[in-house]
Amino acid sequence: MSFSILIDTHVAGITHHSHVQEDFKPTADEELSLHREPGNLHDNCAIRIDWQGQKLGYVPRPNNADLARAMDEGVALIAKVRHYDAHAPLWRRLELVVSEAQASCH
Repeated sequence: MSFSILIDTHVAGITHHSHVQEDFKPTADEELSLHREPGNLHDNCAIRIDWQGQKLGYVPRPNNADLARAMDEGVALIAKVRHYDAHAPLWRRLELVVSEAQASCH
């Protein structure tokens, strides 16, 4: 199964992580880490988004169920920066593309 899902939305919770706000200046196509949090008290489909080892926030709830199911089934997903607008309100600055990680051939 190969797919690409465009998530054209904010990163939920990004405004709660002030330690990242000033330093957050990603480049187009920069890879972000996705981490499942099935034990999250607020959302059992939670997927945390990290940038350079720092928590940015989460894939918003309306977009996370299919991605969470895929991750739970062992599908390796990657997120890349599609667009970043430093002048937009913090919670609207980032657009992501989430896709299945491609196996490398040797």
